Amino acid sequence: MYNLLVVDDEQYAVAGIIRTIRAADLEIGGIFRAYGVQEAKEVLQETGIDLIICDIEMPGDNGLELLRWVNRSSPHTQTIFLTGHAEFSYAQAALQLGCADYLLKPVGHEKLREAVARELGKIRMRCESVDREAVAEKYRNLWESRKGLLVERFWYDLLKRREFPTSERLQEILSTYGLALERPGGILPILLNIEQWKRPLSASDEEIMKYALRNAAAELILGSWEGTVLQNPSGSNIVLVYDGSGAYADKEELAARCERYILACSEYFYCRLSCYIGTPAPIRDLPDAHARLTGSVRSQAARPPAVAFVEALVPQPPTVLVPLSWYTELSVLFESGQCEEVMRALEEQFSAFEAQPLTPESLGAFYHAFLQMIYHTLHKNGLSVHEVYAAPVLHDMLAATRTLGDLRAWAVRVVTEGMSGLQAAKKIEGPVVEKVRRFIDDHLAEELTREELAAYVHFHPSYLSRLFKRTTGFSLTGYILERRMDKAKRLLAESTLRVSDIAQTVGYSNFSHFTKLFKKATGQTPQDYRKTRRDEGRL
Repeated sequence: MYNLLVVDDEQYAVAGIIRTIRAADLEIGGIFRAYGVQEAKEVLQETGIDLIICDIEMPGDNGLELLRWVNRSSPHTQTIFLTGHAEFSYAQAALQLGCADYLLKPVGHEKLREAVARELGKIRMRCESVDREAVAEKYRNLWESRKGLLVERFWYDLLKRREFPTSERLQEILSTYGLALERPGGILPILLNIEQWKRPLSASDEEIMKYALRNAAAELILGSWEGTVLQNPSGSNIVLVYDGSGAYADKEELAARCERYILACSEYFYCRLSCYIGTPAPIRDLPDAHARLTGSVRSQAARPPAVAFVEALVPQPPTVLVPLSWYTELSVLFESGQCEEVMRALEEQFSAFEAQPLTPESLGAFYHAFLQMIYHTLHKNGLSVHEVYAAPVLHDMLAATRTLGDLRAWAVRVVTEGMSGLQAAKKIEGPVVEKVRRFIDDHLAEELTREELAAYVHFHPSYLSRLFKRTTGFSLTGYILERRMDKAKRLLAESTLRVSDIAQTVGYSNFSHFTKLFKKATGQTPQDYRKTRRDEGRL
């Protein structure tokens, strides 16, 4: 028996598909439903799904984004797309991502059942044709080929404090991954800090170069020592020497290896970097040792030598953090447009900053927290930062955090432009929604798309969808359906038009499709509805 997942943001569409599938003689053990991409991911993470029937166009992430995620997270799962768009670009993207089938709405019950039966048949044939021993060998090879990545993920999660294994679980993990860490001296972390690239690099090229730097570190720093090199949670490369005490005992050899590595990186990888050598720590204390190491490096006011033992670095003042409650209160003032109160709060906070020593880390912490407050407030109001700000205003961190004065000027500019944009958006939201509603009412007989409505009011389609939903409680498609059904009911009750003509009047050229939607909305066919209303009128 197979599991099926139906994904569509319209509940009536999901229910209709499930009724169609249940009416067929298919080997389906469980039918699951989801009304958006995030909900579908949750179902897939909790349940083994064999086949997905999915709409492409949905609010937020669409069906193509879901298929990309499925290809990574559940590659055995097949996908059939349903869409009301006959555009080649959608079909091309879906086929490139490996969807099993691509059907245009409205799709007939028999055609949908045939597509599902066909894909389930393919799944069954694949399962029956694969030899069990071949599968076992395949996954043994896969395990061996990916063990290095899994080991790297274990250390990454440990440093990020996602992993807090018990002693028994830790021993099980180390045994599974073949990590011999019985030595009592602990693990030695070495941070490889890139100071400067000697030539411009794109983001993708930089990632490739960092990968090359990790391979070089494994050869030149680790050498015969057991250990690993990975990218830590902050994006920097780090070396973990498993016999930490042994390596740390010979500081001269350790420094020499780092110096050879730095020289090679300068010559072959076009970068200037420093090696910061921490202190050995037991595996359970490694996250704290890593945090001390990265904190010591970030807090340095002047650049230390290319190879530096962290225990010899001069400690800097602690990072000054603004309480979370301050940002929460500022968000309320910002959202309500209280400009004077916002400026007063900023002035008080920057006066407090001036009364104490600040590290670059303190300025950076305020910058990121302040930026997060802006993002959160705008998102809560259905706006993206790109609709309010020009890109350089928000994201020029280097310029904003050079000095305390630069940070103050940046914060004032951000709140000034942000409040202006937010209040302007609020003033036009009501009229825009009303304009869209009137357009829909005047064009019910025509095909209405989100893109057409957005173009009519000069809004981005995604923003218009969010705004309309927040203001009316209806999605655009839900509102169009509601208005069409209301007009159809009125014409059935008050006019003598044929039902087929009424269907055309409210935008449905397919009479059968109109009848199904009407019955779904009212519980009656159009003919029965007309008869009921006329009988009531005679009483």
